[in-house]
Amino acid sequence: MLDSVHDIRQRLLIAKLPAMPEILVKLIRLCQTEEAGMAELAELIAKDPAMASKILSAANSSLYAGRTNKPGLMHSLQTLGMNTTKTLLICESVFQVFNDLPNAKATDLRGFWRHSLIAAIGARKIAERIAYPHLEEAYLAGLLHDIGRLALFSAAPKEYLPLASHIDDASLCLAEERLLHITHTEAGALLIERWGLDAYLADSVLYHHQPISRAVSTHPLIRTVILADALACLGMDQATLNIAQVLCGIEAAALTTICDEATEQVQQTAEMLRIDLADSEPAFTLISPAAPAIAPDSSGQLLIEEVRQLALNSTASRFYSQAPGVAGVWSAVAQSAAMLFGFKEVLLLQRDNAANCLRGVAADSSRPDRAEFMMPLDDGGAVSVAMAQERAVFIEPDTQLPKLSEEQQLLLEICNGKVKPNLKPESADQAERNTANQTLSLAEEQLLRLLDAEYLVCLPLLHNRQCLGVVIGAALALQVGELQLREAFLMAFASQAAAAIDSASRKEKEELHIGARIAAEYRQASRQAVHEANNPLSIIKNYLAVLDGKAARQESVAAEIAILGSEIDRVGQILRGLAEIQPAPSEGPIDLDRVVGEAVKFYSASLPPAARVRVSTRLQAEATKLKADADTLKQILLNLIKNAAEAIPESGEIVVATGAAINRDGRLYCSLSVQDNGPGIAPEVLAKLFSPIATTKTGQHMGLGLSIVHGLVRQLGGTIACRSSRDGTCFEILLPVCLSAADDPSQFRSAH
Repeated sequence: MLDSVHDIRQRLLIAKLPAMPEILVKLIRLCQTEEAGMAELAELIAKDPAMASKILSAANSSLYAGRTNKPGLMHSLQTLGMNTTKTLLICESVFQVFNDLPNAKATDLRGFWRHSLIAAIGARKIAERIAYPHLEEAYLAGLLHDIGRLALFSAAPKEYLPLASHIDDASLCLAEERLLHITHTEAGALLIERWGLDAYLADSVLYHHQPISRAVSTHPLIRTVILADALACLGMDQATLNIAQVLCGIEAAALTTICDEATEQVQQTAEMLRIDLADSEPAFTLISPAAPAIAPDSSGQLLIEEVRQLALNSTASRFYSQAPGVAGVWSAVAQSAAMLFGFKEVLLLQRDNAANCLRGVAADSSRPDRAEFMMPLDDGGAVSVAMAQERAVFIEPDTQLPKLSEEQQLLLEICNGKVKPNLKPESADQAERNTANQTLSLAEEQLLRLLDAEYLVCLPLLHNRQCLGVVIGAALALQVGELQLREAFLMAFASQAAAAIDSASRKEKEELHIGARIAAEYRQASRQAVHEANNPLSIIKNYLAVLDGKAARQESVAAEIAILGSEIDRVGQILRGLAEIQPAPSEGPIDLDRVVGEAVKFYSASLPPAARVRVSTRLQAEATKLKADADTLKQILLNLIKNAAEAIPESGEIVVATGAAINRDGRLYCSLSVQDNGPGIAPEVLAKLFSPIATTKTGQHMGLGLSIVHGLVRQLGGTIACRSSRDGTCFEILLPVCLSAADDPSQFRSAH
């Protein structure tokens, strides 16, 4: 028997729900394929209650607060983004393979999976029959209606073992109440409510064993799940027919069709996934008696931990490498820490050497207030101990800090700037007096309240013996024992994160340095170009005066026109030399549609009245603000329009289009495209399109235009791609959007 109802509820919040291994194999293979899309992942995840629960839990966690409260899987996957989703699925699969629960490897989940999937498919078909508009919500409610059973078995395997193979009915709830003081319906609703999903979804799980007399006038989703559960559990018996007629107004013939179609779809899915449903039990059973847990210090357990660390750190490293810039890496660290270790909240603190403190990092755009948090480095608290001892520290309200050795005390004081590296502390006795019987600092007490945490897990971010900051995770008391056993993995994770942050910081500083150098070179080159251009411009001015006189006398001006043409070419050559150096843009909020309109108008004005090319716009950005330089964006557009015009041999059309903001991997971008109806680009040229040599032009056209465009787009933090066929060519650009405090990223459509 568990100690209390509170105990089992706490265990439920951190329970690891085992998924079907066949589905895990498919998911891992999909995650390793670059072509895998959101729809394909969602379709497979929707076939397993445990994996669906994991995705819903992550998408509705505090890391993505305010972005979603929809119960759909696709919406949740779009909120997470493709990179985060793949990382989460791979990590979860590794945890499933090396699950610490001794019962996990001996559990047969086939019956539970079959029951849940029949209920899900049946619920969607019942919803269609009764004209309930939210079909995917009905499917998800059917899939998750018994998730409480899986959670209870994972949270308390020993206590729940006698009920594991019990049929899913009202008598099971009575037995659960007697043994655990909580039913699987309550446990499932508790989890769904914690994810912040629609209240009706939680209610449909909570009340799916209600008698017909009480459920007649309830919400249609509740009635749908009651019938779907009966259909999955009892099949086409008289009780199911009564429920169908009274609650949903469905007659026997229609219900038979629903039952047959659901059963057939589940069988087809099982064959596709190679799941043998023969002799499967109604719920889940133990294949053999549970083996004793491996001792923490055994070689087998150490091997498991090493393999797990290797796999998860490899995945995390790839996740960090795809993050955009230093801010993106910090955000990725917060997300992966929450997912890997089950932290309720994550706060990142970055070291500020100038102010001798740790400052909060606003890794989540919905919590900008985190950047206002500040913790002195010399307060002698638990965080300082973690940094000095280079290890994880677990903090609770009455933490008594360990004593620092003389060497550690010296290191801490050097880090805090109190002593120079060649000095020693006053004495070992003085160091002991400074560190004995310490309690939490005021800032650490504030952290406990700010994160509403029972425990804080502090991980120093160490790289090359330098501490870049700390990761603070809010944990439940029940999690601490397992996390302490995995301290080596915690520190390995922190080391990977610190290396990624350091690499991104160095790259950003290098880019800033290069930008400053290029700007200086550009200013110098500009001055030289102005000086050099003065000579031919003076000549042109003089010859214009000569032309004026000759024209008045009706004399031949062919020689003078030839000279003017030559001098104009020389001015152009001087100015083209500036194209080899790109200025650093001054980024600021600009109106995308306005800049596009100005660029197209400028180009069109330079065309003769009988020009063979027509340039038009299709603007849909709706005053979207970009973090970009207007002149740089115009330069990009004019290059692309000019290239398109030169590629069209006969009369043609160029369309410059903008689109509304889209959500791509958690960041907002606006789309911009330049499309023509020319003959297209040859495959061999398309393969090296953005290289300076990728051109079929001759003479002055040196093939630098698209290379310059590619560099300018990356300089603005965007991406550019090209699609080409015999029907024409389209350059597609994504540029980052400037968000105001009132903007909600979840309102924008997602790209993947």
